[in-house]
This record gives sequence, C-alpha cells and structure tokens, in this order.
Amino acid sequence: QRQRFEQVRRDRIKGVVSGLAQALSPGVSIQSPGPGGGGPSYANYDQFVQSIFQRAWKPPAEVSDDEALVKVRVVVGRDGSVESAEIVDKSGIAAFDKSVRAVLDRVTSVGRPFPEGATEDRRSYVISFNLKARRAIG
Repeated sequence: QRQRFEQVRRDRIKGVVSGLAQALSPGVSIQSPGPGGGGPSYANYDQFVQSIFQRAWKPPAEVSDDEALVKVRVVVGRDGSVESAEIVDKSGIAAFDKSVRAVLDRVTSVGRPFPEGATEDRRSYVISFNLKARRAIG
C-alpha cells in the first residue's frame, strides 16, 4: 500500500510539473535553422528576436481554438531590419492568421544588430505563434 501511495504521489508531481512546463511556454517560439555560429550571444539574440514578436502579437479574443498555431519565416538582416516575413503554415482560422499577419506587417526591425562576431549577412527564423501557450502566460 505504501508503494502504491508513493507511485500515485510521483504521478501527481509529474502531472503538476508537466502542466507548469506547458503553462510557462511562450506563445511565440523560435527556431534558427541553418548555420549561426552558436554560443551565448547567438542564443541571446535569438531569444531577443522571439521577445520582439511575442510583445508585438495581439492574439484575437474571439478565437476559442486553443490549438491554433501559425508558423512564419522571418529573415533578419545584420543591422536588425526585417528583410522578409511570410506565413508558411496557416491555422485556417481567419482572425488568428490575420493577427499574425499584422505582427509581420508591424515589425519591420528588431531594433538591434547581430551580436559582435557574427559573420552572416542575414538570419532566417521559423517562428511559431501558439494561442494556447500565449493564453496560459497572459
């Protein structure tokens, strides 16, 4: 009986931890495919770009599908300017897709050049806009 109690306890703790991990995920996530140099300054810059899009996004209140997800490709130039931005996977929900399109139209620069030592002229990012995660963090 003690072993069963301990197993139930472990399972509940795992459930709580899993729930927290999902709730604390940002509504916008980013991938930086291809070459990039690596290291802390690159990771910090990638997170900085993510935060710019996270703050600029205003999810539509009228959309109730928490599984809604839109993926975009954004190319940022060495000086921080957004050279191109396109939706690569739509959610199929017009208001949601429109809210993401509005971000892409609004963000024309991330406001900061690449970190010192960067050798490339531009970076391509795949950014995911996730409604469920965004609502979880407010």
